[in-house]
Amino acid sequence: MKLAGMLSTMTADGSVVIGTGCNVNWAPAGACSILEQTGREHKATAVLERILEALDRLLGLAPESIDERYRTSVDTVGRRVRVELPGGERLVGRAVQVNADGALEVIDECAVTHRFHAADVVHLRPED
Repeated sequence: MKLAGMLSTMTADGSVVIGTGCNVNWAPAGACSILEQTGREHKATAVLERILEALDRLLGLAPESIDERYRTSVDTVGRRVRVELPGGERLVGRAVQVNADGALEVIDECAVTHRFHAADVVHLRPED
């Protein structure tokens, strides 16, 4: 279940705005919250403080170390996924890795490798 997420959008002048969110004490249907996972309520400011502390520790690492930590910890890698692209195009396959440039590699059902820099990626159950 989804606990947190990121959203990016391009503005009319070509800049990109990136936002992140975390379900602290409430979650929409189909998602989970920190409350649900821990059994107790949390102050949003305390959660933000912990996130910022962790980010500060990460930013103290060498860039290569950050990249490697990220790429080896992505929960999507190894899963069967559906990649949803703008315009309604969809691709189903297995996520195999995140490249150094941030692209997610997905091998489709015909064994063709696709690379995605931006898309909605949905984790599928094995039978989906």
